[in-house]
Amino acid sequence: HPELALSRLFHRHRPFLLDGSGDGDGLGRYSCAGCDPLDAWVVPDVPALPHNAPSSGHPPTIHHLRARDATQPIVAPAADLFAALQATIERWHPLIAVGLLDYELGRASEVLPSHAAPHDLGTAAVDFAAYDALYRYDADRGLADILAVDPDAAARLRHKLAQPAPPPPPLQCGPLRSLTSPAQHARAIATIVEHLRAGDCYQVNVCRWLRARLATPSVLSAYLALRRIAPAPLGSFIRFDPPSPSTLASDAPALLSNSPELLLAYDFPAGTLQTRPIKGTRRRASDPVADDALRDALRMSSKDSAEHIMIVDLLRNDLGRIAQPGSVRVDGLMRCVSLPTVHHLISTVQATPAPRIGLAQLLHALLPGGSITGAPKLSAITLIDQLEPHRRGPFYGALGWLSRDRGALSLCIRTAIAHRDQITLAVGGGIVLDSTPDEEWAETEAKAAAFARALVA
Repeated sequence: HPELALSRLFHRHRPFLLDGSGDGDGLGRYSCAGCDPLDAWVVPDVPALPHNAPSSGHPPTIHHLRARDATQPIVAPAADLFAALQATIERWHPLIAVGLLDYELGRASEVLPSHAAPHDLGTAAVDFAAYDALYRYDADRGLADILAVDPDAAARLRHKLAQPAPPPPPLQCGPLRSLTSPAQHARAIATIVEHLRAGDCYQVNVCRWLRARLATPSVLSAYLALRRIAPAPLGSFIRFDPPSPSTLASDAPALLSNSPELLLAYDFPAGTLQTRPIKGTRRRASDPVADDALRDALRMSSKDSAEHIMIVDLLRNDLGRIAQPGSVRVDGLMRCVSLPTVHHLISTVQATPAPRIGLAQLLHALLPGGSITGAPKLSAITLIDQLEPHRRGPFYGALGWLSRDRGALSLCIRTAIAHRDQITLAVGGGIVLDSTPDEEWAETEAKAAAFARALVA
């Protein structure tokens, strides 16, 4: 079982679980776990943007990213990193890479100024490691197997999984407290509405952070409680290396994700690309009648429908930049999917990649995710940076697995970072002209509900 697999691998080097602990929208069939990677590629910081470069009398160097048959380059300060990540994934083949891409790396897909203060979460801009064997659990069949590059790698992982796991320590955690007050959140929304009325944007996603004391030994207990209380189709746990060799192993940050949103699935041999944006949320109710009423209200909401269509159009445009002409299509527009704590509206946007498109171009086109920025994307990103006090860092970045031919990344929503005896969670929502502060605050509370319940379990 995935929970037991993670528990048995937890005390080894860089353990992870890509956790399909709940079925949501047809996702969540498989869970994969591993530890002790053979190699890692970590980039501590996002490349400095030209706007922030010290004046030297010389223009900043801006690198270019393009498909080999493209006529126009893509100007991107992060282009070198995207290209280097693709080269690293290809060099690691047939190993599987598992890791994190920072939200700020997506910001560096364009030439944008940065105002927000650095975060204190301990995670890197890019952090991937290569594994030669994975535990895989198929929830549909109730069967587990091991995927490995050779029999020796499979045997090593099988031996680790056979070792008994010590019982996880008791959960020691304080209550989640918002770092933003309702009044501060309302002021941010009012500023966004001013920009919406001015025509600068059509929708902007703004988030707030919540934080609680969490004893470092309780990290595994917290994640296990989370997956039991609110199983998610794209949940994740990964414990990274410490930020620097001089720091203690106990300072290594861990990511705990309850994400339901697929940012990217690609299959180059099959010629398929897919993203599943979520926009539109209602809390769940314990009473079935009230729960049905909340779900129906979401389906009938003109506000949520308008928000959702904006983001679907944005994702159609993002995929269209690297897709064969005419191949972008939308399937299952605005279907309502019910998860343990919330109802969501979800659509699927699919496309066929254009010739010679690689992983680097995919990441440039889709990062950061449209559902957690807004429309138009660049205007929304710029405004978010001015309104939110800290850089988002791992929040609203992407986490998952990559290989030369196939891969899948979830969007880091409903995601927390445990670091130095505290846990930090980000929750947000899309703001449009008819948004109200009270309703938006309630939506973020609903999105934080799974963690709030898990951390007192």
